[in-house]
Amino acid sequence: MVSWKTLFVAYAVLGVVALWGSMSVNGTLDAIDKAKANSELPSGRILLTSITGIPVIDGVLATLVAFFDGITNGSVLQSHLLMVDLLAVIQCATIWLMVDGFSLQELDPFMRSPASWGGGWNAIGVAVVLPVYCAFRVGTPYSRESGLSIGDSYALFFASAASFVPGVLMGLPPLKSWSTHGQQVIILLYQFTPVIFSVTQMALARFINQFQYKLETNASCRTNAIRVYIVAAVGASIGHLYVMTRAISLGLLGEVFMPRPASLGEFPADRLTAGAHLFTQYDFIISGLAIVTWIWSQMGTYGESFRSKPTLIIASVLSTVVLGPGATLMFALWARDANVTPLAITEKRSLKE
Repeated sequence: MVSWKTLFVAYAVLGVVALWGSMSVNGTLDAIDKAKANSELPSGRILLTSITGIPVIDGVLATLVAFFDGITNGSVLQSHLLMVDLLAVIQCATIWLMVDGFSLQELDPFMRSPASWGGGWNAIGVAVVLPVYCAFRVGTPYSRESGLSIGDSYALFFASAASFVPGVLMGLPPLKSWSTHGQQVIILLYQFTPVIFSVTQMALARFINQFQYKLETNASCRTNAIRVYIVAAVGASIGHLYVMTRAISLGLLGEVFMPRPASLGEFPADRLTAGAHLFTQYDFIISGLAIVTWIWSQMGTYGESFRSKPTLIIASVLSTVVLGPGATLMFALWARDANVTPLAITEKRSLKE
């Protein structure tokens, strides 16, 4: 029987092939290189290429700007809608990485930091990096008695809010238009969202812990984390419902979510934007599969809060379709931390051993 870890690795490989294989075949990578060489996008918009003055770094950043510009400037509605949903997934996944990182204190800080994993998926795709994280995480026991301090738990909300701002700004067009330069600066800022999250979290946690004299239990810290899950779940649900409502009402549901590689030539924009949209479609689908599979992989430990495994499977699928993958992940973490006691986890593990 295929193990969960093998399945997640397969998702990551599929992500590499779908995301980067498609871009190399359909001409998107060539279009990006041409745009960087000319400092101009196929749409005629000027491309920001001189950023730090260091050629290697500027080349990487210009690639990201060229990729995101067409799908975030509001010129193509289906790309705007998909990005809103994908940004919600990324935000929720970042919160998950931050909270669970506190239960991995024995590991190197680099390996448990959302800045490391988040920077990776901003660069090469959530569909590649998130399954790798799941494969790494699925073999590591989760502990509610983690290193989450009271400062960490309170800082989590503010760090989440701070890291949410760049994504909101990037996803606003066409609801709110930015200048070409302004839009591209926002795109650059978004690439550092995982770092913003981690630095804000660490700084605020240290500040709060310094002035926190009241002894609080691990349970109260988890309660604060659960509140963040709920807020993030509600926000992601609203975003997904907005996307679904708009897509269905305009007859764009298939164009928003369903990859159609053969239709690149019919896309109402340039090839770069068309290829980037196809990339984000694969990114959204595979990352959603990874999230649902992760929830299923945890049924042996956390499934009792859903009374039965079939109920958990049905609930996770319906939630993913109706409320979105990001909200589903947050609700699953909420159920895990709110309803499962350390004793129940210990008993289940002892039965397996």
